[in-house]
Amino acid sequence: MGEKIRKLAVINWVVISIIAALGCIAIVVIAKVYGPQSDQPAKPAETTAPVTPEGTSVPALPEMPADDFHATRVIIPMDELNAGPLELEKYLMADLDPLVRWRRQVGEVRSHALTPDGGILVWTKGQLLFSLAGDGEVRWSKSYQGDWLYGPVVDPAGNIFAGERQKIHAYAPDGSELWEFTVPGVIVGGMVLDSRGNLIYKGTYLKSEQQFIMALTPEGEERWVYDAEYELAQIPPRSGTKGRVYDMGKGGVFQTITHAGTRGWGLGLQDKARGPDIDSLGRLYVATAPFPEEPWTWLLHCLDPKSGWELWNAELPNYPQAGPVVTQDGRVYMLCRPPSSNGLLPCPVLAYDPEGEKLWETGFLSGQSLVCPDNPKSPLAVVTYDGAYILDPRGEVLFSLGKDAGHPVPLAINPGQIAFCAGGGELVALDLSTYSE
Repeated sequence: MGEKIRKLAVINWVVISIIAALGCIAIVVIAKVYGPQSDQPAKPAETTAPVTPEGTSVPALPEMPADDFHATRVIIPMDELNAGPLELEKYLMADLDPLVRWRRQVGEVRSHALTPDGGILVWTKGQLLFSLAGDGEVRWSKSYQGDWLYGPVVDPAGNIFAGERQKIHAYAPDGSELWEFTVPGVIVGGMVLDSRGNLIYKGTYLKSEQQFIMALTPEGEERWVYDAEYELAQIPPRSGTKGRVYDMGKGGVFQTITHAGTRGWGLGLQDKARGPDIDSLGRLYVATAPFPEEPWTWLLHCLDPKSGWELWNAELPNYPQAGPVVTQDGRVYMLCRPPSSNGLLPCPVLAYDPEGEKLWETGFLSGQSLVCPDNPKSPLAVVTYDGAYILDPRGEVLFSLGKDAGHPVPLAINPGQIAFCAGGGELVALDLSTYSE
């Protein structure tokens, strides 16, 4: 009996020793993997320079960091996408120094408006409104206490209108206050001037929560009020000819309001409809998917302003990312999502003439918004998630502005073909007149 007990004790000791040894080994392994690392610097991973389809390295960009160029910033026109080897050099960033008119530190820009004399108004984070001349001189500034500023909008005489949550201010071009209007409730959307000079804004009565659209005269007096029969969206209404106002509400409601503030014709569009924009003849442009059972069927519509009847339509490749944007001569631009969901195809940018004929189509590897001037001969801009690209009216890429390079992206292009760009707290004016048709 005693012999058996001694044997069991020896076996137990051996088992315990083995377990202890395994535990020590595990501790050592864990310490090497997760413990303090060697003081020797890690050997950097080997990298290779981007190469063109021909196998040659991409040249360094002028005055930019060596690693600034990324494959996702290459633009490939749609008609060249599968046409064989590409000359990527013609799509690289240009030296922008000759184009820069001036730079100003203004802070983060939240909204803007062009002035008739070629200047620009910018509202910046911190509730500051700046007026800058075309040469970059700061003419005046205003400070506000509210959380948000609506507008600014500018009339043909250069008078400025800016709205706080419960007040609307009117200023002369020199910044002196013309009048102040107290809103009967709160503003819920942006503002716009109609073709007769009235200021149109959207609001909500505080007590009843009834939403409305109101027109103020140029002197700040109430012209008319339209009590909305649908839910208003947080976007400005649009101004048409003969004092008409067009509003895109929630749920795809598209409503016309007459110059007298009465209800005009309306349409029930698809919930994600985009637009409207309006040309100099008053024709309306909206993009919508008319067939719920075919969610990828999107159409660009041109509508008669008097009746809402369709004048023409054009099929779009996919859901509109931006647009329609219309120049005064009736040229229409659209930016759409890629034709497929696999992310391999570029976002198409399309241009149409006033009769709905497609003028050209090109593509970008990402897409966000369009900046198009009224001047049809001026270059336009496509803002992407990687930067922005300046195109001529024929769709040819002139140069690019990269966000990762610290270059601001375009906000607006004035009739003198000066592109005002913002980013990193900076406002920059670029002269694009060299590239006009």
